[in-house]
Amino acid sequence: MRDVSYVKKLPDQAEQEVDIMKIIITQKEALDRHIWDKLILMFGLQDKEDDVWENEQFILTEEQARELGLI
Repeated sequence: MRDVSYVKKLPDQAEQEVDIMKIIITQKEALDRHIWDKLILMFGLQDKEDDVWENEQFILTEEQARELGLI
């Protein structure tokens, strides 16, 4: 998903629309791209008790996506 819009109120300014980017990735896609280990650390899923489905989606900020080399 790209270019999600929301309204952000800025101090002493009128409300304005700001475009942000979010990246959605599944466990399978992360495994295919060899970034699954980094992704589970980002989301705090280190415990074996944390079951994750192959099609489970993770929503990344633009900064997180850059850190993982997706953009």
